[in-house]
Amino acid sequence: MDLERKSSADLVEFQLHANEWYVRHSRRLLQERGPDPDVHAALVEMLEEQPRVTRRLRALWALHATRGIDRHDLIELSADTEEHVRAWVVRLLLENEGPSAATLERFSVMAKGEESALVRMYLASALQRIALEDRWEILESLAGRSEDARDANIPLLLWYAAEPLVPLDPDRLVALALASEMPNLLSFAVKRVVAMNGEGEPAAEILERALNIAEDPEQRQALRDGLLELAGE
Repeated sequence: MDLERKSSADLVEFQLHANEWYVRHSRRLLQERGPDPDVHAALVEMLEEQPRVTRRLRALWALHATRGIDRHDLIELSADTEEHVRAWVVRLLLENEGPSAATLERFSVMAKGEESALVRMYLASALQRIALEDRWEILESLAGRSEDARDANIPLLLWYAAEPLVPLDPDRLVALALASEMPNLLSFAVKRVVAMNGEGEPAAEILERALNIAEDPEQRQALRDGLLELAGE
C-alpha cells in the first residue's frame, strides 16, 4: 500500500489502524503536508470521541505534529479525565519552547492537586526543562506530596530538578528539603551545600541556620553530619 497516494482524510483514518506502522507513517505524511483545517477538525473529533485512550493519544500526537493544537488548547486538555492524556499534555507543552506564564500557573495547580502518580512523574521530569527561577513553586508542591515518597522515580526526579537551585538560593533549597516528604532530599541538599563550600557564603553558616529551625531528629542529624564533614571529622 502506497500511503503517499492516500488523501489526507484517509491518512487521518489510518490513525485508528491496528498496525502501528501505518499509524506512524500516515502521521509523518500528515506532518509533511502541513497544517490543514479539515485534518485538524477530523483529529479533534477523534480526540474528543474515541473511547480508547490509545486512539485519543494518536489523535493528540497527530494534532501536535501538524500544528493543529496550541498552548491554550493543551492547557484546557490538562484537565482531561484520562491520566495518560494529561501526562502527554505536560510533555507537549514544553516540546518546542519554554513554558508560558499560563503553563507555569497550570503546572503549579497540577502539582498541588493532581491525583495521578504518572502525571506527577511527568511534572517532576518537566521541571528540568523549566528555567531555574521558575521551578520553585512547582518543586515545593511536588516535594510535599507524601504519597510519592516511596515512588521509584519521583524523589530522584525532584532532586535532579532541585540540585541546580542550591547555588542560586541555598537557604531556600535547604528549607524546601526540610519541609519535603521526599526521602534523601535533605541529605542530598546538605551534601551539595558542603560541596560548594568556598564558592560563596560559608556552607557552615547555611547549615547552622537550617539547624536552628529544624525540629525533626533525623533532619537535625543530617545537618550535623554536614557540619562534621566541613570540620573534617
